[in-house]
Amino acid sequence: MFKKILIANRGEIACRIIRTCHKLGIKTVAVHSDVDANAMHVRNADETYALKGNEAKETYLSIPKLIEACKKTGADAVHPGYGFLSENAEFAKALAKNKIAFIGPNPETIVLMGDKIASKQFAKKCKVPLVPGIDSEAKIDAFIKDHGLPILVKAAAGGGGRGMRKIYKKSEVKEALAGAKREAEAFFNDGRLFIEKLIEEGRHIEVQVFGDTHGEAVHLFDRDCTAQRRHQKVIEEAPAVFVDPKTREEILNAAVKLCKESGYVGAGTVEFLLAPSGEFYFLEVNSRLQVEHPVTEETTGLDLVELQIRIAAGEKLSKILGSKNIKSTGHSIECRICAESPEQNFMTSTGQILEMNSAVLANIPGVRLDTGFGKGDVITHYYDSLIAKVIVKANSRSEAVQQTCQALRNFHICGIKTNIPYLLKILNSSEFSSPAFHINFAESLIPSEAEQHSTRALFGALSLITDRYRSNTEKPDSWNRNFAWRQSGSEVRTTLKVSDIETSFILQSLERDTYRVLNHDSSEVLHHLSKVSLASSGALSFLLEGRHHGCTLYKVEDRQFIATHLGLAEIEEFFPTLQSNKGAAHHSNEIRSPFPGKIVGVQVKKKDTVEAGTSLVS
Repeated sequence: MFKKILIANRGEIACRIIRTCHKLGIKTVAVHSDVDANAMHVRNADETYALKGNEAKETYLSIPKLIEACKKTGADAVHPGYGFLSENAEFAKALAKNKIAFIGPNPETIVLMGDKIASKQFAKKCKVPLVPGIDSEAKIDAFIKDHGLPILVKAAAGGGGRGMRKIYKKSEVKEALAGAKREAEAFFNDGRLFIEKLIEEGRHIEVQVFGDTHGEAVHLFDRDCTAQRRHQKVIEEAPAVFVDPKTREEILNAAVKLCKESGYVGAGTVEFLLAPSGEFYFLEVNSRLQVEHPVTEETTGLDLVELQIRIAAGEKLSKILGSKNIKSTGHSIECRICAESPEQNFMTSTGQILEMNSAVLANIPGVRLDTGFGKGDVITHYYDSLIAKVIVKANSRSEAVQQTCQALRNFHICGIKTNIPYLLKILNSSEFSSPAFHINFAESLIPSEAEQHSTRALFGALSLITDRYRSNTEKPDSWNRNFAWRQSGSEVRTTLKVSDIETSFILQSLERDTYRVLNHDSSEVLHHLSKVSLASSGALSFLLEGRHHGCTLYKVEDRQFIATHLGLAEIEEFFPTLQSNKGAAHHSNEIRSPFPGKIVGVQVKKKDTVEAGTSLVS
């Protein structure tokens, strides 16, 4: 067994690997960039090693720096986690050359199965069904002529939705290819692309496989990753849902066949697309541990990281698993909690985490939290926006959905925005519980601007009501009783900043403990609140659309937040833009980015004429 493992990663997956290493009595080394010097994975590891710099290319993607780190710390094995160099054959070769074990497939298998183009060619030899496609963007015009649009561009060496673009019009081809190539090079150091016919209403089904150095291979059942946004999975489940037994068996057998025929070693995931017709197609093999591996752990009772380590150390699968009759029991759901703003087109949200009530989730039955962040940690723009994964295990899917919603409603991360409101909308949608749910449905559930305004107005109104009721409790006299102490009622017209966005609305008091929220111009009633009351804990309870809900208003470092059944939002006073003497808002020649980034392309030339909305830089 290994004595010391270096983890060539960061965030929640680095923390996850450290936990299993400590369970096995193995020392750990955490590597880190400059901005990650005080990160959770660094705090949790036995040793640390600084990779000077911040950009992924000069830190977590730097093979020379990682090899040097292994030598200087005496690590005899490397666990790559997912992303970064986890599917990089050159990294595996460099480790082997220096007699350091790579906890993953051998370099030849990574090239074959980790490379999306090579794996498709191999799957074809194994007679596994394939989506029509080509292995070079140079042939794209001929492919469009033969198969029509839409098509999907993918990174040959990638995963996680990176380097992927949908193309619906021929005019989009040039920009889509350039964007996909740029992203693939940035994340995987490999700009090769391939193109497939886009099947828009399929389901994403994948199979967890393991192989060892002795020729043994098994599957650990399937997962459903149909809930996706921008090609990235946001909610995953085990087992896959709405799959008939015959098709499920064929998919599982196809995955194991690919694993055995390729001599696969370690953890891998074989991904398939299940078309509306019931036919399934091979998509790719991810030759690494997946982000969503916890749902398989929850339904099988196995530690997949331990399996990886013991297989890499040369143990047989049959010895590790023993006489266990591996079964998939119950249902598990994982939600990816990301630092991004649903109100601003899911832009990455950076900043310090002021509060994160992780301990609360421990009191909810069947809930597990995998995270690499906590109170005081900083989210930067340098890396992926994933903060945590909320994983739930229950007896049935309906129970799992219910418990997941409860966990998300009670999980509060203050200081940055998260996608929790969007995850709740998906889970509560009727489509999510329907066989008609497909890989594009989650995107269709992104709230419209009107819906977003309505939700922000509700957050703002609840913050005002809670604040007033708390004031009434502190000063219980007839003048402060509540908005409706007079028969004629009262009305508040206000503008607040809710989640950094200016939000104007009207709050009307109709009768005791009953309120109405309207648009700023009274043109539409947005919400009707009744039976409003304040608990001794300071939480507000109310009836909305026939259902009882609650919310809590609290301050963290002089910033005010409200937590509701729809998620959490920051509430701020609004100070309007100063107006010039001509009545127009002041403008300048400054162009400001909403968060730090790198300009990778300029779309215009000097003296070009541009119109409002023209793209200038990328």
